Order: sequence, then structure tokens, then C-alpha cells
Amino acid sequence: MKTFFRTIKKYPLAVVSAIILCIIIVLTVLALVLAPYDPTATDILNTTKAPDSMHWLGTDMQGRDVFSRILYGGRTALLAPLAVVAIALVIGIPLGLFAGYSGGKFDNILMRICDVILAFPSMLIALLTVAFLGRGLQNAIAVLGLFYIPMIARMVRAQVIVQREQNYVEACHAMGYSTLRTVFIHILPNCVSAVIVQATLCLGYAMLDLAALSYLGLGVQPPMSDWGYMLSEGKQVLTFAPWLPLSAGAAIMITVACFNFLGDGLDDYLDPRRKRV
Repeated sequence: MKTFFRTIKKYPLAVVSAIILCIIIVLTVLALVLAPYDPTATDILNTTKAPDSMHWLGTDMQGRDVFSRILYGGRTALLAPLAVVAIALVIGIPLGLFAGYSGGKFDNILMRICDVILAFPSMLIALLTVAFLGRGLQNAIAVLGLFYIPMIARMVRAQVIVQREQNYVEACHAMGYSTLRTVFIHILPNCVSAVIVQATLCLGYAMLDLAALSYLGLGVQPPMSDWGYMLSEGKQVLTFAPWLPLSAGAAIMITVACFNFLGDGLDDYLDPRRKRV
């Protein structure tokens, strides 16, 4: 318990961010119970209604309750980045492990491919690819997931290059362990902390990218609720109904900031060279 409170004291932003993220996750998971209205139900008699006791965050241009749409939109806003990062981890970790461990031509070719991909802005590639494949959340997730692979692969490779020079790897060689066993059973666990930090930061980036695609009409399609799409709708009524874009924008900003603060805190806490607790 003493260590727990010391951790809070040393990393207040990370702890507060983790708490806020937990609250956001709980609210979105319980959206079916907590949402006062159907997020897709329209009411033409109450369009762009200001926040009151009936509609805590007002209504949009079709009379839909903004608070309900924020809760339901959080499901897409959180699950979609998680899917993007999952794709990147599943493919990027093995590539980074073998590139860093084996080196040689495979390593050189993979790193040059990663350099080429990372030389272009993620949104530019995503816009071009999604426009070619067609609109939709699935296409956006797949494209961004593939784009995030080089980030994960390069990070894992850098960790493996350091780990392969350690004594325990030489011991694995002396005992005749296979490459797969050495890489996945002995080296990978020593890279987990760096992977967790990078994945946390990537969640925030993926959320911004997906929100941008939805804002441009290439991601989530109506009538689904999504923070990025709500922001796009709200720009049309910003002057007389600012609660619609401000609520969606605040949700995105707070969540992304929490992911970034949490990632920075985990980086400090898990890195033994900078660990202060």
C-alpha cells in the first residue's frame, strides 16, 4: 500500500490519466444502461436544443441526444484504435524480433521498407488507400493497422539488438536452444515493457487518425455514433449550437491526452534507468 501511494505521488499525471480512462471505458461499456435515449432516434421538434435537464449535452441537427451519442460513440472510438494497435502488434512484433535477432539481408530489407512507409504521413496514406478501397470503419482500421506495423517493428528490433548481446542469450546458444525458443521465450519477455509503452502511445495516435478519417467521411458511416463524425456534423452548427462539436472534441482531446500521459508515465516507471519508485 505504501508503494502504491508513492507511485501516485511520483506519477500523478499517469495515475490520473489511468483513472479517467477507466471511467471512460466503464461509461462506454455501460452505454446501453446509462444512455437516456436511443442514439439514433431523431426528434425534429427538438433539433439543436441547448443543454438542459432532459438533454445534458443538448441535441444535434436531427434532434438526437448528444450525451447518448457520446456514450455509444465511445465504443467505436476506443475499440477501433485497439483493433489498429492489435494488428500492428501481431505482425510487427515477430518482424521486429527476427530482424533484430538475425540481422543480415532480412533486417536491411525490412528496415528500408519501414523507412519508405514512415516517410509518408499516416493520414496521407490512409486517405489514398481508403479512398481506393472504399469508405468504412473496417477499411480504415486495416489501413492504419498496416501503417503502424513499421513503428512497432522498429521499436522491437531496437530492443532485440540490445538484448541479443546479453549473457543469457549466449547461454541459450550454449544450451542448444532453437531460434524460436530463444526469441519468443527468452528475448521477448525482456521487451514487453517497451512494447506496452509504445502500444499505449499508438492508441492515442490511432484514435486521432480514425477520428480524422471519420471527420472527412471516410471512416464511420451514419447512423453509427462516433466522436470524429460528430465533430464533422458539429462544424455546420458551430455558431449557434457549439455543444455538439465541443462535446465530441473534448471527448477526443481528453482521451488522447490520457493515453499520452499514461504512456509517458509507463515509460518512466518501466524503464529501470529512469525508474523513481
